[in-house]
Amino acid sequence: MPEEQLSDVRRVERKRIVLEVENAIKTRVGGKVTRLEHSVLKSAYPRRPYTEGWRVPVVFTDGQIRDVDVLVSAAFPNVPPRAALVDRPAYLTWPHIEHDGILCLLNNLSEVDPDDPVSVAINILGRAVQLVEELIDGAIVDRDFKEEFLTYWFYGASDAAKDVVTLFEPVSPSRGVFQYKHDGITYVGDDVDQLATWISNRFGQKEAARCRHRAARAAFIWLKEPPCRPSTPKLGRMSWP
Repeated sequence: MPEEQLSDVRRVERKRIVLEVENAIKTRVGGKVTRLEHSVLKSAYPRRPYTEGWRVPVVFTDGQIRDVDVLVSAAFPNVPPRAALVDRPAYLTWPHIEHDGILCLLNNLSEVDPDDPVSVAINILGRAVQLVEELIDGAIVDRDFKEEFLTYWFYGASDAAKDVVTLFEPVSPSRGVFQYKHDGITYVGDDVDQLATWISNRFGQKEAARCRHRAARAAFIWLKEPPCRPSTPKLGRMSWP
């Protein structure tokens, strides 16, 4: 079969699969499903490759109706659908929800059956509803924020504060330290001498002289357990002796 004809066959087959998925979702939730227009997909998920999607209203156990989007890309059914929570709290109030509402339901090593796309899509929708129910209940919120603290801390950090090199061993106690920023990286040491010596070895004496003049006070804070979002502070005030 010529390549052009084969491509046409694949397009027809994919349209059939997408329609089957849509009908299955409607059957599962009672028909109250909206097919998302291309403009809506691009507006809601501008950095995502989704080509089709369905908005599904779900009544959760707290009595609220929240919309859940089921989304597929051009690679579907070889690549599984994703689900997003449209009606959600502010970013990082709940774990497992990305900045645009996409829910983290499968790990990177998960495998799905491309020959059974309807079951896969329904399973993703079911997982999405279950996760949101668990988030509403709240039992997993603090636990999962703590278990994946470094990931969520990185997500919530300012881009200007993500690259940090610590020149001392990060152990207790909490104490005052010094920081110096060079080429977008913040270097932190117990004192100015430690900072300047390291900077001199890495960047030369001129930069070390700047470090001695411009190093700023900072705080190294040792906590018994990681704080939870959204209580993680963004700003702090320190009293320096």
